[in-house]
Amino acid sequence: MIVFFNTEQQRTACASIERLVQQFGEKKARRIKQRLDELDAAQNLFHLKTLPAINCRSIDSQNGLVAVTTIPPACILIKAINDSGASNWHKVTTVKILALNENIYD
Repeated sequence: MIVFFNTEQQRTACASIERLVQQFGEKKARRIKQRLDELDAAQNLFHLKTLPAINCRSIDSQNGLVAVTTIPPACILIKAINDSGASNWHKVTTVKILALNENIYD
């Protein structure tokens, strides 16, 4: 999958595990890095959803918002970048990272 970042600061933070550890702590940083690697390796969003131990759910399918759980209740908030939003997960091959440590369960 093609992964874009919402800000240059996010892209820079995700460039190395050391920067993620500084920002989020050891445990959360490793899980964020793992999820980003899985996003990068997935063919599409549906493929990511089928991987074991990943909680991936649509937050707002009309706007293409999807949450990928890191360490509950935190998640990576992504936006599907395609014409159908996140309604057809098989067609989502490009995403934008909106937040790396979002709590959507408040």
